[in-house]
Amino acid sequence: MIELLAYFLEEMGLHDCWLLIHSDNQGTISALDKGQSSNSHINLSVCCTYLLFSHLSISPEITYIESVANPADPILHREQGEAGKHVSHNFKLPDELTNCFLYV
Repeated sequence: MIELLAYFLEEMGLHDCWLLIHSDNQGTISALDKGQSSNSHINLSVCCTYLLFSHLSISPEITYIESVANPADPILHREQGEAGKHVSHNFKLPDELTNCFLYV
């Protein structure tokens, strides 16, 4: 999801900033903090994420948040929320991510 966030930030034109990211996935936080994972697929995502952040001059700080306090948690459970709060995008997802979003 953080890689997807990077694509949205790029489309929005956000750059040259510090960004606080909350995540309830300790594995993701650990992989991004270390810059690597024992999982090759996660390594690819980490590389893509940091390439985008580097290109945009965004300095991310990722902190843990409990799932019950995470505003993104309902979305991850296919709860769409209010139509007026949906985020649209005009960028093409990388082919590797397309299959991940069949339900969205």
